[in-house]
Amino acid sequence: MPVQNGSRVKQGDLLFVLESLDLEAELERGRADTSSAGHELARVMSSQETSGDRLVAAESLARSQAALKGGESRQQRLHVLAPFAGTLSDIPPAIRPGLWVGDKQSLGLLVGDGGGIVADAWVTEEYLRFIHPGDAARFYPEDPTLSPQNGIVEHIDAVDTRVLAESYLLASHGGGIPVRMDGEGNAVPEYAVYRVRLRLESGLGAVPLRVVRGKARFNGDSRSVVVRAGSFVAGSLRRESGF
Repeated sequence: MPVQNGSRVKQGDLLFVLESLDLEAELERGRADTSSAGHELARVMSSQETSGDRLVAAESLARSQAALKGGESRQQRLHVLAPFAGTLSDIPPAIRPGLWVGDKQSLGLLVGDGGGIVADAWVTEEYLRFIHPGDAARFYPEDPTLSPQNGIVEHIDAVDTRVLAESYLLASHGGGIPVRMDGEGNAVPEYAVYRVRLRLESGLGAVPLRVVRGKARFNGDSRSVVVRAGSFVAGSLRRESGF
């Protein structure tokens, strides 16, 4: 394991490397398919095949390469990186290389160097016009052991989120945002959603290294808007340094 209890880490440092047997098998098939499609294209190009046959072979290779690239992208997301600088603690003694961990297994706590807590929320165009920087907001975590937190809207993305890297936000994972998968295996929202970042007034000393979903209520333009919220690795509540 790259880290242990008491390790000091910088933003972007590698914390854990997770593996998926299903994904490994998918990648093996993808590499085999890509190799086979490449050989077939080479054979067709060097033979007397028609232009239509060459086009079919080229398209087959392109599909195989796109599928493999998507799988490799998902594999890269299994590398857990530190979202901010801090000190690791509360890594369970049982956590060791080769151990099977569940989706909700806590890997430890990352205590930030300061700078407060932020949460990311995703809002549809329908409600985006009612939300402005500086508006009051409140985050309600799904985890009953975490208390709701007040905050303000700090930033609103100018363009919509084209790809959702956060799988826990997908409707198929209980997150509520319907998506379709593109040719590279990326989750593309079915409709435009915009990320809204909140700065929370929390006094939490540590943030769990696991996903914590929730909802955010915005109070702006004399009305309330409630949306799904979340963020990567440290969950919806995320301690940042120097944001």
